[in-house]
Amino acid sequence: MRDAGERDEWTLPSSAGGELSVTVHRAAGEAAGAASVAVLVHGFGSSAETNWVRSGWVRRLSAAGVTAVTLDLPGHGRSAAPHDAGAYRLPGLVGDVSRVVAAVPDRVPGVRWVDLVGYSLGARLSAHVAAAIAAGAGVAVRRVVLGGYAGGPLMVDVDPAHLRELLTGDPRRAEDAWDLAADAVGTLGTAGTVGTMGMVGAAHPAVRRLAGIARALPGSDAHALLALVEGLVGEGLIRQDAPVVPQPCLLVTGADDPVAPGVRRWAQQLPAARLLVVPGRDHISVVPAALFRSTAIDFLTGAEPTGDDAGWSGPAGSVEQEPRRPGRA
Repeated sequence: MRDAGERDEWTLPSSAGGELSVTVHRAAGEAAGAASVAVLVHGFGSSAETNWVRSGWVRRLSAAGVTAVTLDLPGHGRSAAPHDAGAYRLPGLVGDVSRVVAAVPDRVPGVRWVDLVGYSLGARLSAHVAAAIAAGAGVAVRRVVLGGYAGGPLMVDVDPAHLRELLTGDPRRAEDAWDLAADAVGTLGTAGTVGTMGMVGAAHPAVRRLAGIARALPGSDAHALLALVEGLVGEGLIRQDAPVVPQPCLLVTGADDPVAPGVRRWAQQLPAARLLVVPGRDHISVVPAALFRSTAIDFLTGAEPTGDDAGWSGPAGSVEQEPRRPGRA
């Protein structure tokens, strides 16, 4: 048996050059051959520590018997963070997540499959990995949780030159970006779903919010995040739809997140999707929401939520409703 909370830190080669930081967070009572494993993929401008550890995800997963495997994407956290846009390509980032999934059996002996949990940009990458593995490549992915993403293009109409100006130019503009960090909602929105991404006019509000995200987390490398955006936008693949996720999938959005309408539509399009809409939460604040965590853990551990508070109302493939609040009809 492993001790709860035991951490196994290691590295893999990163697509961006250098190393990719990975951590296995052992579940309570983990035993060889009996481990349930979830690979957690954070969003743009965040890190494994911020997105999954400090928010309580790892602790709650461990208590439920799930070993969490977290990684810092290139340009984030403790992973390599080059300032060259050429280092960041969508296939490379997808490959990084795929290599982590493939390495899980070496770190957690006896595991037969993994689950994927991705948020925002991490959800986009997880969708690619899940689809590729379903086609016969690598360790089996059993279930998938995708939050803050609606299945469509990302960074549409984002002008990297304007983002560079905000992050590296006039300090007054940088301060403006800092002020907008609190409003960094829907910045990575979906074309045809979120109007903010088409609002890059004279004021460029979406790009300013992206700059806010890049500066919001203490210790973030704004130049690396800028290079990542430049690389992904320049390549163009990020502006295409995500592949179809064939595995049982839980889609999650905050009710106040601009991507919510698109997430609802995507849930109707996927072959085995359920939807949870968390009331009173936006793109940023939904991540630590207890309802998001508990519903995702129930989904991953096979426990079927019951009652209105769980936010479920039908079989896979149906669009679920928001959980009812006390006193609400």
